[in-house]
Amino acid sequence: KQFGATALFQTNYQGHLPNPPGRAYAVNSPENAAAWVSYNAAQKIPAMMEVGNEEDIKVNLVHDPLFQPYIDAFNAQARAMHAAATASGTSVQVIGPAGTNLWQWWNRDSLGMFLKQAGNRYGSGQVDGVSIHWYGGASWYAAKGQPQYWLAAGGPWTAIQALVKANDTRRLPVYLSEWNMGAGDSGNTFNATAGHG
Repeated sequence: KQFGATALFQTNYQGHLPNPPGRAYAVNSPENAAAWVSYNAAQKIPAMMEVGNEEDIKVNLVHDPLFQPYIDAFNAQARAMHAAATASGTSVQVIGPAGTNLWQWWNRDSLGMFLKQAGNRYGSGQVDGVSIHWYGGASWYAAKGQPQYWLAAGGPWTAIQALVKANDTRRLPVYLSEWNMGAGDSGNTFNATAGHG
């Protein structure tokens, strides 16, 4: 709060079953996601919520049906979180899909599939912002060209903006909720100094 930061809380999409002792609902349920929003409101914690983490990692095809359960869960959790915020007289920003890397969210179009069903043009309108992960450049020499690649005509930024515009009437903010300029995680001296953000 002192320097204007906003916390980012990530809800579970899968796992953590059976329910914890004394808990009436699953950790990965819409009810639990809504409870976090109510808690944040009661504690006056400025926070945005991200649903799941890299759930498109197993996407192997364009518009792979393996990604559909996540999209359905996102919409259910986001709807519950928005309702909890309204009930507490606050608002919440719910972002997704926390896409694995550009191979999944761009080349396999998991971001397009997500936005078509969570954006407000054809889908639920429950998404308030796009969150993706970005890894690129396995060495200093490869990494230093990543910003130019990111902004080049026909590059990732152009693709993201086109997908948002095609599926939502709002100018949705885009968050790189996980990034690393060194793509390799072992034997990479650049990665050891720059690290994860």
